[in-house]
Amino acid sequence: MAIKVERGDAVTDYPMFIDGAPAESDSGDWIEVRSPATGELVGRAPAGNDRDVDRAVAAIHAARTRTEACASTAAVRSLSTP
Repeated sequence: MAIKVERGDAVTDYPMFIDGAPAESDSGDWIEVRSPATGELVGRAPAGNDRDVDRAVAAIHAARTRTEACASTAAVRSLSTP
C-alpha cells in the first residue's frame, strides 16, 4: 500500500514478514524511513513491539519443529529403503 506525502510523491509502506508472510504490527504504528543523503521521506516500516517479536519467535519454533519432523521422517525412510 502506498501513501501520499505533501509534495504528491508516492511513499511505500514496507511490511514486516512473520512466518513467511507480510504482517502488520500489533500496535499499528509506523516508523518513517528517510534517505540518509537527503532526509527525504522514502517509505514507512511497521513499528514492531514485544507482541510482534513473540509472534515471530513462535513462527520460528513452529518452522523448526516442522523441519525436524521432516528430517526425522526422511532419515527413517532412508534406513528402511533396501
